[in-house]
Amino acid sequence: MAAATLFGGLSVTAATTAESASAAPLRDSYSDTVGNAAFEAARNKYGLTKDMRDGATLHTFMWSFQTIKEHMEEIAQSGYTSIQINNVSAVKDNSELGKGNWYLNWYYIYQPINTTIGNYILGSEDEFKEMCNIAHQYGVRVIVDAVANHFTSDWEVIDPSWQNKEYFHPQAPINDYNDREDCTQHTLSGLWDLNTQNGEVAQRMAEFYRKVVADGADGFRYDAAKHIELTNEFGGSQYWNTILPNGAQYQYGEVLQDKNVRETDYAAMFNDSSINGGGVTASDYGQEMRNSMNDRSVNTRFFTDFRLNAPVNQLVTWIESHDNYCDRQSEKFTEDQVRTAWATMNARGKAMTLFFNRPYASGGTQEWFSEKSKIGDVGSDDWKQPGVVASNHFRNAMVGNDENIQNCGGDHCVMVERYKSDGNASNDGVLVATTDRGGQNLAGMSTKLDNGTYTDEVSGSTITVSGGKITSGAVEANTVAAFYTPKVDTTPISSAEAMPNKGDFEDTKNITLRSFNMANATYTTSEGASGSFKDGDIITIGGSSAGGANVTVTVTGTGNNGKTINRMYTYHKGAQIQVESVSISGAGVTNGRLNMDLNSTTSTQLTATVTPADATVRSINWTSSDPSVATVSSDGLIRGKKAGTTTITATASGVSASITVTVTGEIVTPQGTTVYYPSKNFGANSTYIHYRVGTGAWTTAPGVKMEEACDGYVSFTIENPDQDTVEIAFNNGSGTWDNNGEKNYKGTGESLLVKNGMLTIDSAPCVTVVPVSSVTISGGDVSL
Repeated sequence: MAAATLFGGLSVTAATTAESASAAPLRDSYSDTVGNAAFEAARNKYGLTKDMRDGATLHTFMWSFQTIKEHMEEIAQSGYTSIQINNVSAVKDNSELGKGNWYLNWYYIYQPINTTIGNYILGSEDEFKEMCNIAHQYGVRVIVDAVANHFTSDWEVIDPSWQNKEYFHPQAPINDYNDREDCTQHTLSGLWDLNTQNGEVAQRMAEFYRKVVADGADGFRYDAAKHIELTNEFGGSQYWNTILPNGAQYQYGEVLQDKNVRETDYAAMFNDSSINGGGVTASDYGQEMRNSMNDRSVNTRFFTDFRLNAPVNQLVTWIESHDNYCDRQSEKFTEDQVRTAWATMNARGKAMTLFFNRPYASGGTQEWFSEKSKIGDVGSDDWKQPGVVASNHFRNAMVGNDENIQNCGGDHCVMVERYKSDGNASNDGVLVATTDRGGQNLAGMSTKLDNGTYTDEVSGSTITVSGGKITSGAVEANTVAAFYTPKVDTTPISSAEAMPNKGDFEDTKNITLRSFNMANATYTTSEGASGSFKDGDIITIGGSSAGGANVTVTVTGTGNNGKTINRMYTYHKGAQIQVESVSISGAGVTNGRLNMDLNSTTSTQLTATVTPADATVRSINWTSSDPSVATVSSDGLIRGKKAGTTTITATASGVSASITVTVTGEIVTPQGTTVYYPSKNFGANSTYIHYRVGTGAWTTAPGVKMEEACDGYVSFTIENPDQDTVEIAFNNGSGTWDNNGEKNYKGTGESLLVKNGMLTIDSAPCVTVVPVSSVTISGGDVSL
């Protein structure tokens, strides 16, 4: 049928999509791409891998179909074999609450309401088809995030054709994620859990996924896959056997590695049920990557063990995923840290890699969700940073080569060698990555590369190899360098931020120019300035004038293929006043020192003041040199942990100040967490608390009845000796819930107060009053 469509102009009708689940797939994605001469010409032009599992995938988190289409050429030039987009089905519309807000809308992309294509975040079905068509014109394949486990938690917005309680498992929350039956047959986060043993449900979902493939998708990532039983569990479910034969060439499941999850069985199922392979997520390996960043280390011990017994070609690996980022597990890692770890993992070529694109201007030293762009817009430009792109090009060029990974001079430097040992240096290469702890002279390092000179794609520097040794060459700190012979045009794509033309941001007037190894590099600005430059030179746009105008900077040079390259970037010329100094103040701070006795206080609020007072400050970043002694929050609140000394630093626009904090005494750890809740919401005698501690099991719904604490509040003390984070929802015991807009309440502390829909830490509203029983005056009578 795919051939008929391609050569005979046969249209796919609505009747076709309603075929039975046993019919042949509507479209064979593999034949329609790798088997198509036009697709193959585009794929080879950009050097993208033939098999999706051999390449890198860009997760275009919350990009719209239109945005993806506009950046498709850059995606191909950046060496991504595939893109992974969000769920394409209609979803619960939260736009009125959050409008264009990323944070308030990302969760709702995982709340389907029916099985039609198109939603308010990504766009229409026609836009999806057009995006897939453009992707194939550039040799890129499309993976769709499939939500096959559940629908939205809001029954009222589910499509009437799906409002049949037999289509869903009974509403009962999961209490033990390590219990297979509990995990697969009960509800996740209150979402309506599809009855995957129901044949009609399986049939309808199968038809939907075939339609998605018919519209142009090439693969699926199945969200919450471990929450759907395997075919030999709990009544012999045929759900997977029904939905997986859909024509996709690559399919994998989100199977987070809890106990008893049977990840190797899931991996084999996805691999065997897809035209060209598949597998599961290696979540424990991703945790190891984040451990390496915590340690500011690229020691090979973090990278070599995939921590999952399935074949390596059935794994998908990442440094961070959207869940890691949105759950704030990886939020504070900088783009440099992510780039170093990801490029190393990616260069190995051992499993498909997924690069998560963060929201624009967010994460690291910036705000978690800065909201400086709207949902549907492109995220941060880290996905096309030269080190990331070079890692992709290197990986694609080395498919089939052997691998050797070793540290170079310490765990701040790692080398990933890919080689054939055939005497031809153009077939070999090495990617070197360093942390911010220092650069490295590579001379004297043993190597498996053939003799020759190797050039770094990013900087143009070289190393020489002779007789199994690197004889010359070095790398700088915080660097990704790919020394090899490229097989495609590696001219850099862009040195500008991903969102320079929106006009909403006041970027600095000092612009750092990047040549990316272009020869004869020159620049001109729309204000008449021009000149030659070398990589890293700084120019000032707008002179001393202030505010409002856009300035265009055009960079010209000669690429490594001899072609003339022209790049144009637009900056918003804002009235920027530089920070001259930062000072830190607070109760007890004297001469740059603060003493904190844990026996009397465990927290102190600090304030950072910048001069001049009208300096342009986007954010103040607080850090502690030893968080085990004392932590500091994003707003300057210090919390003492144990006796010792740490340095607290506040940084604004690159200018810093520090104080030394000496902690003495010992915290008396509370044994529980007392939660206070307004009794007016559900009544003083009919309020229940449903909770879990850390990642432990939830209480059995409706939970535990709360007791009246004082006028206006009920309370309950949760046993919590380790003071872990508690996750809470409240209800009246009869089905009416307050679950914080489906996000639940979360907090850590001895006392937690819910008031006006907000959770406050360490704010007990009730004070115990002891009545006075008598009054006496000592000393007897006196005369004055």
